[in-house]
Amino acid sequence: MNQATTTDNEPLELLFKIGTVSELTSIPVTTLRDWEIRYKALHPQKTDGRHRMFRQTDIERAHLFKRLSSFGQSISGIAHLENPQLIALLQKFQSSKTENSSNKNQSAANTQSTTSQHNITLQGEFAAETPSFEAVVIGLGLARRLESSKFTKHLSVAQLRIREVYSDLSSALIEPSPLKFPGSQNQASNGLIILNQNEIHTESANQLIKLLETHPGYQIIVLYLYAPSSWVDVLKNKGLTLKREPITDSGLAQLFNSFLVIEPKKYINSFDPLHSQSSLTLIPPRKYSSDALSKISEISTQIFCECPHHVCEMIEKLASFEKYSQECLSNSTEDANLHAYLSSVSGTARALFERALEKIAAHEGIELPLE
Repeated sequence: MNQATTTDNEPLELLFKIGTVSELTSIPVTTLRDWEIRYKALHPQKTDGRHRMFRQTDIERAHLFKRLSSFGQSISGIAHLENPQLIALLQKFQSSKTENSSNKNQSAANTQSTTSQHNITLQGEFAAETPSFEAVVIGLGLARRLESSKFTKHLSVAQLRIREVYSDLSSALIEPSPLKFPGSQNQASNGLIILNQNEIHTESANQLIKLLETHPGYQIIVLYLYAPSSWVDVLKNKGLTLKREPITDSGLAQLFNSFLVIEPKKYINSFDPLHSQSSLTLIPPRKYSSDALSKISEISTQIFCECPHHVCEMIEKLASFEKYSQECLSNSTEDANLHAYLSSVSGTARALFERALEKIAAHEGIELPLE
C-alpha cells in the first residue's frame, strides 16, 4: 500500500498496488489486468516508477463488477458505468432475487443458510491454516496458468499468492523491486520470480542477468523453449533456475516446493515432514560461490579455529546436492515429491550454514568475499 497527495490542500489519499487489490477483493491479478486493459473498466494512476496504483473507489468498483458478474452481467456491458450506476444495478438484481426466493419454504431456506455458513466457516479455517508463498510473474499467459484450478490443484504443500504480474521482461526491469511495498509491514528480503522466455539470445540473456542483479535474494525461475547451451550454462552458473518447456503442471508445482524452507521445529509428523509445516518461506539463493568458499577456506587456515574451513565444505556439498536434487525433478515423475523434499531440505540447510559462516566470520574477524 502507498499514499499519494491529490492536491496541496487535500488530505493524503490511500493508493493500493494491484496485488493488494487482488487480496482485498479475492479477484485474480490477471482478471484485474484484463478488466483494466481490455475493457477499460478500471483506471489506476501511474507513479513515476510506472507502478499502477488503485484508489479506494477502484476497489469498490472491482467488488461491484464481481458481484454483478455473478448475476450474469458481462464486464464489457457494464464497464462504462460509474460506481453509483453499478450500485443501482446491483440493488435491482438483489431485489429481484429476494422477490423470487420469498415464495420458497422458509424453513428449508434457513437450513440451507445455516449449512452454507458452516461450510464458509470451515473453508475460512482451512484457508487460514494453509501456508502460502509469494511470487512475481512475468508473462500474462503464465500468470493465467498459475492461477487456474488445473495448476493449483497440484500445490499440495502451500498456496501460491501472486503479488504482481508484468507483461514482459522489459516492463519488469523498469520497475523497482516488485515484492517490496512502501508502507507494508510484510516486506520480504527474498522472494520468487517466475517468467516465460520463449527464446534466450544475447539481449534477453543480458536482461535476465540484470534482473538477477537488481533483485538480490530472489529465486528466479525461467521457463524457456529455445536457447543455446552456452547461454543456459552461463545463466545457471549465475544462479538462475532454467527449465525447458514443456513442463507439466505437476512438475512445475514440485519445482516450487523445492524452493520452500523446511522448518524442523514445525514438524508434527516425523514420517511426513513436508506436509506438516504451519508456515513456509522461500529459500534464499546461494550467497557464496565455490570460488568465494575456496578463498574463505584459505583464510581460515591461517588462524587457530578451523570452523570456517569445515563450514565452507558443508555449504559446498549441500549446494551441490540441492542443485542435483532440482535437476532430478524432471527425470522421474514418480519420485518428484521425494526430490522436491530433498532439494528443500538441502537448500534450507545450506542457507542455515551460510548464516552460521557469517556468525563465525564475525567472531573471528574474517572478511567474507561474495565472489
